[in-house]
Amino acid sequence: MQIILMQYHIRFHGVESLKDKSQRVTRLVKFLGGHSDVAASETELKEELDHSILSVLVVAPNRKLLDQRKQQLEVALNDRLDAEILDLQQQFL
Repeated sequence: MQIILMQYHIRFHGVESLKDKSQRVTRLVKFLGGHSDVAASETELKEELDHSILSVLVVAPNRKLLDQRKQQLEVALNDRLDAEILDLQQQFL
């Protein structure tokens, strides 16, 4: 079993309130976590208006499938994200 933890540092544009940010983050978490091999959550910077750390855990039976799944999620995230990814930290567990 292969597991990767990805932590995205995201900067949102045009956020007017923490409620607005929370709604955007919730949509992303539901989208990403809607797959049986992925878990997602906002783990840091929850009280910052325009920044967030989104943690995404992906599980796969082997490294090749893990890499494929990771790439699929990154494409989907970039397509759905109305923000800028400032940094990505990755850790294989």
